[in-house]
Amino acid sequence: MIKVLILFLEGFVTFTILILVIFAFIYYFASFIEERMKTMTNIIKKLNICILFVSFLFLFSDFSIYVFATVFISNLLWLFILYNGFPFIDTLRPDFLIAILCTLISHFLMMIHFLEDEETSAMTSSSFFLLFVWIIPIMIITSLAANEEDCYGGNSGDDDESEHQGNHSIWKNAISRLIHLAGEFLPQMPDKKD
Repeated sequence: MIKVLILFLEGFVTFTILILVIFAFIYYFASFIEERMKTMTNIIKKLNICILFVSFLFLFSDFSIYVFATVFISNLLWLFILYNGFPFIDTLRPDFLIAILCTLISHFLMMIHFLEDEETSAMTSSSFFLLFVWIIPIMIITSLAANEEDCYGGNSGDDDESEHQGNHSIWKNAISRLIHLAGEFLPQMPDKKD
């Protein structure tokens, strides 16, 4: 019973740390993308095309045709979004919503595949999830948050704190609050002068 409790606690702590790392990555990645939007758009497009070509190798491996189809279709939809109005897109467009739905379905099908295959290591399965399922949506959604801040925030030279807070995107404010909350629980390093 205690081993199960410890295992559950370990899984919860690992999951929490993983979520915090992902949010920190997205938070700091947003400012990087904001400064280099055109370059990042080209990088995302080229990466998406490479992923589409590499995903054809699924046909020659032990992945089911459904995993290949959903991964290919979701990445094809993300590529369509990249070439049609990105980074100025509406998140309620049908192609954007279908791309998110296909990404979730491909995540689910790939998860079933890796749960049935006991020989695959956790690192290998995580790499497949990151490369074929989540890297493009994370980069696109992060750049949307950075672009929203760029469109509405801008540096007007006004240092009014309340006005500056209203200009940030919803995602960036939420992630900033989560990182600040996590920072309160982390041990603090003493000052080097002490």
